[in-house]
Amino acid sequence: MIPASRVVMLPLTTCLLAGTPALAGAIPPGDGVGAVLDRVRRAVGYERLRALAHGVEIRGPASLLGAPATHRQRFDATGRFHRRMDGLVTIESGFDGTTVWSRDLGGEIRTLALGERDQFMVGTMFQTHGWLSPAAPLAFRLLAGGAGGDASASGVKLEFELSDSPLSGVITVDAESGRPTGVVFRWGATEGTITMEGWAEHEGMWFPRHVSVVTARGADASYEMESLAVLSASEGEGGGVFAPPEPDAGAARFDPGAPAALTIKRAPTGHMLVRARINGGEEGWFIFDTGAGATVLATTTVERLKIATEGTLPALGVGGSVPTTLARPGSLTIGRLTMERPITIALDLAFLDAPMGEHIDGVIGFGVLHRSIARIDMAAPSVELHDPRTFDGAGLAWARMELYNRVPTVEGAVEGHAGMFTLDTGAGGSSVAICEPAVRRLNLLEGRETTASTAGGVGGFIEARAGKIRSLNLAGAELGGMDVVFVTEAKGAFADPYTLGNVGGQVLRPFTMYTDYQRRRIALIPRDGSKNE
Repeated sequence: MIPASRVVMLPLTTCLLAGTPALAGAIPPGDGVGAVLDRVRRAVGYERLRALAHGVEIRGPASLLGAPATHRQRFDATGRFHRRMDGLVTIESGFDGTTVWSRDLGGEIRTLALGERDQFMVGTMFQTHGWLSPAAPLAFRLLAGGAGGDASASGVKLEFELSDSPLSGVITVDAESGRPTGVVFRWGATEGTITMEGWAEHEGMWFPRHVSVVTARGADASYEMESLAVLSASEGEGGGVFAPPEPDAGAARFDPGAPAALTIKRAPTGHMLVRARINGGEEGWFIFDTGAGATVLATTTVERLKIATEGTLPALGVGGSVPTTLARPGSLTIGRLTMERPITIALDLAFLDAPMGEHIDGVIGFGVLHRSIARIDMAAPSVELHDPRTFDGAGLAWARMELYNRVPTVEGAVEGHAGMFTLDTGAGGSSVAICEPAVRRLNLLEGRETTASTAGGVGGFIEARAGKIRSLNLAGAELGGMDVVFVTEAKGAFADPYTLGNVGGQVLRPFTMYTDYQRRRIALIPRDGSKNE
């Protein structure tokens, strides 16, 4: 927190200028992009923000996961920011000038990459005037009609593209006031929106009093600007006020006397099923899934154990998004690890019982994996969970790994086309699914013999073609040719333009895999012994 003596707080109710004409910011017909941007800068007082040494802080009530929350956001004209919402859970995000970071639902601190980095950056730029900086990595184009035609009814529309990114969109500016009213941003087949209403002035700067955000996955949040403070000092050097907090494992502990190896079996589908215990009760079967961005509890388990649910949020799967709720049991124990009051997602998993050959109590995903070093051998099968504070990985050949949408993601290539691949043990006996944007962009179906197929998971099924590829590289390992699925329907998780594809359990079987989420690294050790563990 910033000491109160360092800020000047003024309630915005004393700053609203409801009767003040806005014609000074009006955008006449015929203006080009540069003139429109200059007029928006004047209308929002961008130069005043730019002159501040340490930026501003906005506070007010908010809505998060369908429940009341509070909101605090600090930012400056360079694009640095730190946003925090406190409600059913606490979430944070920020940019310190170099790194975009977030604190997830369960308290996990992580660096954002690929589409998540772009989405957080662009979304915040348009909420904090960062898009008006001459150094902003955005290119603008005035849409047909410019500031003329029906501009008074629909506003002036500027199309934008983020440099070196598939993310683009449109910002609408009110032709009379010169201030933004909304943003639509898109990547692949998905889009998000920002709505800005009720602009208020303070010390020559204007900010929207109400902001609503709907993400591409369907999650929504909103906040009110109830007060604004000009920051008069920075906490530390190098943008310390915008830096990520220290990693915190939360209420999690490892029992060194318990075995690292989990009780495990292979399902008929090829998935790995492991034993875990909720609230100290009997152990149940859980799917061990690196592709799960959260730990999941089956709704039948939630109901049987009388675990309260709260909030609303979407879960994105292969077939699209489905609505879910949060469930917070008293404890989750798996192997050596026990988590107190973990954040989990309640989801109907009844459709999995028959193909898995067991009643499925849930899915072990990101929350557990972020707190441990996992050793995964899908051929054996075996899984070990180790304490990151005591695990010695000095003898392993580590490669870089990103956590994209909370899923381990590594560099690779398909037939020489470089890109990123998600690693998904939850795609048990599957090979590789090539994402629809990559199939289309790289013309991967041209001249290739394929047959009709489908891909399925949470949210339903999507159309695809089955065929062969000549080569696959994964984190430096050459894997040769194999059967794959080419996704042809732009829907759900496989419509992501930032990744080439999703690697399933069948491809991972030749390796012993170590994942270190907190250090963003992975080791793929061939099981033939060509490299030592």
